[in-house]
Amino acid sequence: MALTINGKKLNDVEAMAYIQGLEKAVETAQAATARTGNISVRFNALGSTLPGGGTGKGNVSIMGMGRFPFTFYPAQVPKIAALLPAIAGTILANADGLAWQTPAEKESTLAWARTLAPTVAAAQTTAPAVTA
Repeated sequence: MALTINGKKLNDVEAMAYIQGLEKAVETAQAATARTGNISVRFNALGSTLPGGGTGKGNVSIMGMGRFPFTFYPAQVPKIAALLPAIAGTILANADGLAWQTPAEKESTLAWARTLAPTVAAAQTTAPAVTA
């Protein structure tokens, strides 16, 4: 498997360590939210037979966040990670217009967003909310 992160090409051992780091990040996110009992990460090895049929494409799937898995290739992870502050800022700016399962879910998500986008939280009172 060839994986390049921030311009550095990783060998197979480094790539697997990186994926395991992603799995730990998901576990950390699970501990921080109320609805995490069934979120899991699966490595779909290139050419492998997947549970339920199909062949692995050398990607990673996060399951348990909806009806279908969120599947991505390793090279997409840095792009997704780079968007997290913008996602957090959007959540903070539009919290009252978003759908929440429970008040606890809203508070834990907003707490997470404030840690990731502290400048957005400070500017929230002066910036208009983003609308669709």
